[in-house]
Formats: sequence, structure tokens, C-alpha cells
Amino acid sequence: MTSRISPFRSRLGRVGQDLRYAARSLRRTPIVATTIIVTLALAIGANAALFSLLDRLFFQAPSGVEKPEQLRRLYVRSLSVGRPIVRDVFEYLEYTQLDSVLAPGARLQAYTPPDSARVGSDNGVYRRVVHATAGYFSLLGVHPRLGRFFSPMEAGPRDAANVAVIGESLWRGLFGGDPRVIGREIRIDDAPYTIIGVGPAGFSGSDLDAAEVWLPLGKYPYPPIGGEPWYRRWRSAHPLRILARLRPGTSESWIASRATVARRRGGPGEPHIDTTATVLTGSLAAALGPSTEPRQEVAIGTRLAAVVAIVLLIACANVANLLLARAMQRRRQIAVRLALGISRGQLVAQLLVESLVLALIGGAVGLLIGVWGGALLRSILMPETHWAGPPFDVRVAIYTAVVTIVVGLIAGLAPALQSTTPDLTSSLKSGAPDATSHRSRLRMVLMAAQAALSVLLLAGAGVFIESLRNVKAIDLGYDADRLVFASVDYRNPACRCVDRFFGDRNEIAAGLERAAAGLSALPIVERTALGSAGPMVGFALTRTYRASGDTIPSLEGKEAAIMNVSPEYFATTGLRLLQGRLLSSNDGSAAPPVMVVNETTARTVWPGDNAIGQCLVLGAPVPQGRCYTVVGVVSDGHRFELVEPPTMQYYVPLAQGISGHATPARILIVRAAPGRVVLVAERARRLLREIFPTAEPPRVTTLTARLAPQFRPWQLGAELFSAFGALALIVAMLGIYSVVAFAVQQRRHELGVRLAVGATGRDVVALLIGGSVRVVAIGVVLGVLLTLALGRAVEATLYNTSATDPLILVSVAVIMVGAAGLASWLPGLSATRVDPVMVLRAD
Repeated sequence: MTSRISPFRSRLGRVGQDLRYAARSLRRTPIVATTIIVTLALAIGANAALFSLLDRLFFQAPSGVEKPEQLRRLYVRSLSVGRPIVRDVFEYLEYTQLDSVLAPGARLQAYTPPDSARVGSDNGVYRRVVHATAGYFSLLGVHPRLGRFFSPMEAGPRDAANVAVIGESLWRGLFGGDPRVIGREIRIDDAPYTIIGVGPAGFSGSDLDAAEVWLPLGKYPYPPIGGEPWYRRWRSAHPLRILARLRPGTSESWIASRATVARRRGGPGEPHIDTTATVLTGSLAAALGPSTEPRQEVAIGTRLAAVVAIVLLIACANVANLLLARAMQRRRQIAVRLALGISRGQLVAQLLVESLVLALIGGAVGLLIGVWGGALLRSILMPETHWAGPPFDVRVAIYTAVVTIVVGLIAGLAPALQSTTPDLTSSLKSGAPDATSHRSRLRMVLMAAQAALSVLLLAGAGVFIESLRNVKAIDLGYDADRLVFASVDYRNPACRCVDRFFGDRNEIAAGLERAAAGLSALPIVERTALGSAGPMVGFALTRTYRASGDTIPSLEGKEAAIMNVSPEYFATTGLRLLQGRLLSSNDGSAAPPVMVVNETTARTVWPGDNAIGQCLVLGAPVPQGRCYTVVGVVSDGHRFELVEPPTMQYYVPLAQGISGHATPARILIVRAAPGRVVLVAERARRLLREIFPTAEPPRVTTLTARLAPQFRPWQLGAELFSAFGALALIVAMLGIYSVVAFAVQQRRHELGVRLAVGATGRDVVALLIGGSVRVVAIGVVLGVLLTLALGRAVEATLYNTSATDPLILVSVAVIMVGAAGLASWLPGLSATRVDPVMVLRAD
């Protein structure tokens, strides 16, 4: 027994001895140790922060879900206005149809996307609420912490019970974790519900967006349409997400093909059978689901992963260079130990222990940075997502520990191997240090590699900054920085509303007119207008016909957009009159139908001809449709996107509508005085609360705020590449500074001799700067070549900018070489203070 334990104790003792030796050694060089720790902390922290985000997006299943690999989301791909789209929502009848045709190969359950509702008394606090079918929880394999979940009778579409399941966070926050909460009443949107269950710890639903309350699907607050309940309508605009749990032996291809056949066949009462529809399956991680357009969070996450990996490589190269320089300074000590009989393996292990100690300290600090950075990344990349739980968990800790150990080994291995193979004869001489030791090829390679990778990141920052500048220079056609939009929303189940999203339309329109009049009287408001939609806020699509009945073709597969507006709309938004006249108060319901079209419509429909006086029929040909006479042409305004091709747009008076009936206003548009847009938004919010005291809080926003998500890809690209490019530049400068500083100490004899024979301090500084700049210049060339090779990977995400812009590459090269010169100049100054007399006397 003793013989078995002794080798283990011996190895353990050697490790302890190595740790003590490493601690003493690092205390003797605190500046180097601190530099290495800070470098690793920044790089490892950035990786930990990114992993906490990507893990939740792509790899980590929702907490509490059983066997998530068996769960799939359903999607449907179809054509809309001639373009393929993929959606993850279905109608209730689609759900019941698919549920019947996919049994028993898969079990299906449906739920609504998380939405906000008032929870609690006295108007409560807005919480995320989900309406779900009875088997939703059992499909996920979730078990209640307290009480029970819905029964089929309670959650059915008819006569659903007023029962609720609350999440653990709400249970603790609102009820103090009281175990007697079952049976108590909770008010949700002013309606009473009985709590029947509490979800398990950590469970927040099956979506990334966390939920806190689950209600029966039948309690969804959607009023009857045309006398029928919403769940009997195919086109009820009721979004349901569908989850499927595959039974053993069932393939995804079988699910998709069988569901596609059923979806194309339609069902009872289905008036619009879509023969192009294809049902698709996707991972439980919604970010991995199919999409016709690249998901912003996926694209940004992938880009960011590459960036932080490059930063980590730069940090590894920097640390390896510092450790190598430090080991070369200790080469005499290492040679003595080898001469005394210590094995090379033991010496390599000891040096690796030092590297690992530094990495572990840096990793611990980096983990703290990662926790803070993870929360920051969440708020920057996905600000509208309600996250369940903090960014730090056991998985992040394990990932950080693994990265730390790997980085410690990689950064320390090469210096350990090289420094343990010295020339014992020259290293043991008592004379001056070897004057050629600074010519380490490995150190030069590492320095060049840092420069090359830094150039890549800085070039990325340059092209994204240029793209962002180009995007911000786009002429949208509107005075975007002056516009405020306001609307109200009735969602009280007790409200007998025609439309869930806008309540009684005539009541809303009358209230918005009062608000427009009140705001127009303020000196900080220049103009107000009303409309069915606002600039880049909403619109309707319509087919258009000539008076002869011929269809006017769509432009690049896009139907014309139509908006009903008040006469003040054009002056308020900034659209310019190019020809004819604008709408006026005389264009009432009894007047002849008129419209104003944009420049693209006039150019497309009547090329080379005058659009004024022409006739367009909207929606359906005559006699079903009415002929609208074009009375004016205005400048183009973007319809929905920052970057989009020209589209046809029609503007029809609110009083005339498109079917002979007036269209009630839905949105109030306000033009603020310069620099007063925030104050105008607050005044509009306050006034609408007074006019609509029983409605939901008014939705007031600016056009700038609405456009912010579209700027985000370029904004984030510029910010992230700039931040990490600057970090890489700082790390590289630290590495160059440290290496040159070590070189000055190692070359004191050589520098003293140079000064003794007549060299000036300027000559010595130029010598040191020239050596490092030459190495960095080689790295810059390699970095430029690397940028040219990888430029196509980001070309699609840029706007009017080339990933290989010569001006940007030259600017980056100058910055990198200048930074290398600055980092070399500072330690070079200390070389000018070398005393030649003292150096020569030492000989």
C-alpha cells in the first residue's frame, strides 16, 4: 500500500515545489507577471462573455426541458408577394390539422409567443405571458414545483377556465415564495385568475424570450370576428408556435413531407389553399431555425466569435513572447540547473507550471470580466430579449477553465522547450550576456503574427466604420431626426373591440385628432398629421389596375404600398412635391377619388408621359374597384428598409379610403422643432394618456429609434471590430514594449560599447526602433495579404464599401507601424542612459 502511495506523494510534492518556485519567480518580476495576467484576462474574458451568449443561443436547451434532442419546432415556407418567406407561426386550425395527420409519429402542442400583460392589482407590473395548450408542459417534460398544470378541459378553446401557472421567479417576487399560493387569485389585464401551479426552478418556457405566466390557450384575449371565435378562423392573425416531440423511429423528413402534403391540401373552411407551402422542422434552439434571411444574431455572433478568437491568438502570441524573453533573461540560471543534473522534462514542467499559474490568475480575472461582458453583450446584441437567468453558469465556468488551461499550455510550451536547450558553455560563462540572444527567430515570428492579426481586426473596423458612414448618408426621403409617431392599443379582454390592436377604430381616430390639435398648439411642434401608417412604420399592399382593366406589374416582385393620410402628411414628413398638387381638405368623401403617387410610380407606370390626370384602380378592376385620379407626384421615401430598391407608393386621403369609405386614422405623426424630438415624444405620451385613460400605455417612438435595429449590423460591426481591434493593438503594443525592454536589458553590454565608441543616444533609439519596426512591417504585409484573402467573407455585410479598400489598408498599416515605433521608443529611451564606463569596467 505504501509503495503505491509513495510515487503519488512524490509527484504531488514536486507539483507543490513547482508552485512555490513559480510564486517566488513571479514575485521577482511583477511587471511582467502583471502584463501577462492583464493580457490573458482581457482575451479570456472576451471569450467567456461571447460563450455565455452563443451557448444560450445555439447549444443550451431551455432549463427543465426533458430530452430536448427529441423536440422540434415547425416552420412553414411559402411565397408572399412573389418572394419566399419562412414563418414560425400557424393558425389554430392549421395546428389541429397537423396534429391529426402527424399522430402517432409525433406529438404536437401549441403556444403563443411571449407577450406582455399587466399582472397584479393596481394596474400591476408588465410581465411576459404565454397562452398554451393543455399538453404544453407534458410535451416539454416539465413538472410543477407546486400544484399542477392545465387539464384539457381548462385549456380548450371553448369555455377555458380562468386558471394560471406562474413561474418560480414571479412566485418568489410577488408572493415571497409562499407555499400556500395555490388557489389564490391573481389579476392579469384586470381579469381574475386562480393560481393552480408554480413552474419548476429555472423554467421560463421553451423560447429564448423568458415567460413568467402561462394561461390556457382559450383565454387568449382576441374578440370574435364576424360572429365567429378566433380559433375557427383560418385568417384570424392569431400566431401559434408549434412544438413537436418525435417518437422513437420517426424521422424529421417524414414529419416535414407529411405535414407539407396536409398543408397544401388545406382544411375545412380554408378559402386560401397555398400550393407553394412547405412545412419545415428546426431545432428547439430558435436561432438555428430555417430562415429566408440571415438572422442578425447568428451573423453577428459568428462574426464576433471569429474576432474574439483572433484576440485570443494575439494574446497567446504576446504571452509566449513575454515568457520567452523572460526565459532568455534566466538562461544562465536555467543552464546552471541543467548542469547540476535536473532533467529537461522536470525543467519544462516547472516552466509550464509558471505559465499555468499566470493563466489561471488571468482566467479568474477574465471570468469576472466575462460575467460583466456577457450581460453587456446581451443588452447590445439583443436588447429586446427578456433573458432567463444571469449570463454566468456552470457551463461558462467550465468553458473558461478549459480555455485558460489550453492557453496556459500553448503560450508556455514553446518558451519552455526553447529555453531548456541552451548552449551550456556560453550560458555558464561569467562574462556578459550573449549579444546574439535577442535574435530569436521565434520571438520575431510571434511579434510578426501579433501585427498581422491586429491588422486584420483594424482593417475590419475600418470597413465597418466606412459602411456605417455610408448607411447613415442614405437619403430616406424623410426628415428622420424630426419625426415622432404615436398610437394606442386596447388589449383589455373586457373591451368589446373590433380589432385587438386598435380597439374601436372611430374612437381611436377621434382621440388622435384631439391629440394632434393639442400638440399643434405647442411651440416645440412644427406640424402634425394623421395616417393609417407612417413613414417606414406600416403600409398596406395592393394590386393596381388601369382603367382598361390591365394589371400594372409589380416592381421587382413587390406590390405597390398604399397609405391613407391627412393633407398635412407631406409637409410633416418632409416629402417634396415634384409635380401637380398635394392632397387638401377639399378631397373629402363626396369629392372625386384622388391620389398622390411617388416619383418611382410615375416613372414606372407612365414612362416619358405626364402622370397628372392619369387613373389608377386599386384592389380590384372596375366595377369592383374605384378609379383614383393622380393629382400630384412627390419625392420617393423608403417604404420599410434602410437599404432597399425603389418601390411604388400611393397616398390616398383618409376621408376617401380605398373602398369608398373613410379610413380611421391609426397613427399620429408629429414633426418636432430642431433638437426637441425627445421632449415632443414625452409631451405626446402624456397627452395620449389623458385622452385614453383606459387603454394600454401609448406607444410613442421616433423614426430614429425605429430605424436603430436596421443600423445595428453596421453599428455593431463598427463598434465590435473597433473595440477588439483597439484591444489587439494595445496587447500588441504591450508585447512590443516588453520585448524591447527585455532586449535593452540583455543588450546593455552591446549598447554600452556602441555609446563608448561614439554612437549617440538617437542612434541607439533608432537601432531599437528600426529592429522592431522591421519585424512589425513584415507582419503588416502578412496582415494585408490575410485581409485580402478573407475580405470576401464579410463583403456581403458591408454597404458601398470594399473589404479591400486600399485607403483603409494603407491607414491601418501606418497605424500599426506607428504603434510599433511608439512602443519601441519608450524603452529605447532607457537605453540612452546606459553608462559606457560601467559596462566596460564590468569586462
